[in-house]
Amino acid sequence: LQKRADYYYPAVRRILTIFIIFVTAVCVAQSWGLPSFYFFTQNPLGERLVSAAIILTIGLVIAAVAWEAINGALNKQIDRYTSSAQTSRATRLRTILPIIRTVLLVVIIIIVAVTTLSQIGINVTPLLTGAGILGVGLSFGSQSLWKDVITGFFMLAEDAIQVGDWVTTSGVAGTVEHLSIRTLRVRSFDGDLHIIPFSSVTSIANTGKGFNQLIVRQTLDLTEDSTRVAALMAQVIKEMRQEDAFKDMIYSEYNDLGVDCSDGNGAVLIGTIRTAPMMKWKVQREFYRRLANLMAENKVKFYTPTSYSTTPPGNSLHLALDSMPDALLNASTQAPPATPTAQPDTQGATASSTPGNAKPSGPTESAPHG
Repeated sequence: LQKRADYYYPAVRRILTIFIIFVTAVCVAQSWGLPSFYFFTQNPLGERLVSAAIILTIGLVIAAVAWEAINGALNKQIDRYTSSAQTSRATRLRTILPIIRTVLLVVIIIIVAVTTLSQIGINVTPLLTGAGILGVGLSFGSQSLWKDVITGFFMLAEDAIQVGDWVTTSGVAGTVEHLSIRTLRVRSFDGDLHIIPFSSVTSIANTGKGFNQLIVRQTLDLTEDSTRVAALMAQVIKEMRQEDAFKDMIYSEYNDLGVDCSDGNGAVLIGTIRTAPMMKWKVQREFYRRLANLMAENKVKFYTPTSYSTTPPGNSLHLALDSMPDALLNASTQAPPATPTAQPDTQGATASSTPGNAKPSGPTESAPHG
């Protein structure tokens, strides 16, 4: 109460200072022979000014009392929820409290302004009509803005998301850093801050609500005993639940759902583990780390994909040049055959050895001997 009183103290002191100065000026003017009392008590203009000042003061007092009463009721309700271990309701009310205060402040200001102008003698009907027309025009021109505001209000009122939750919405997954009446700010894993208007939010996957569930899939060889592997995974979870670091994060034992499918690609063993909100990744990493070592010790056989290739009959298959037979490798790396050379005939002439219809070349002189 003292804190709220200190908040209003400067304004009240300023108003009282103005009132004292005004009364003093009126009294001084009256003592000098000016009809100041007559002006404010008998003159219609003076009476209207005094009436407007009194009505404005009363309106401000009523507005301040209403503001404090509603804020006090909301704060008491939050304290009541907190003391009764209704944390979710307290957080929800605390989230939408700034929105309620803003709407309440706008309503109080409009009521006080319209009432004061009406008491002064100003016709407020054209003002209200113009404001209504302007509101309609703005509503048509900013439909997306109003959609953001309305959708955001209902999402906050329904406690769909809170600051600190890990959500997936509009193709973005990350931590909620800030909520306003119009936008949602999500910090993704790579550090980027995504500002998403509520009108673009069609659905929200909230990882921070209730509990999470870890889906475990293991593709085993068809000859492997799936019951033995399920027992190994159950053993890992049982050991983790007995440790102080993980006993509050894991809500259930390993739930074996059996073999999901069994075909030429192996047998898929599936199971679930229920964890605390936002803890499934930490549990998952530690679970697979321990499971890998345990499966290696027990020589669990996993499915290994194998591919085969073939060639037409009569052709040998060669995977690489260095794995080819030596004879074939030497044959493929030899130089191309040399060009045919001429052979001398018995008459001292040379004939071409070109296959086909070869034409003999002209006679040439033989080299002298001696």
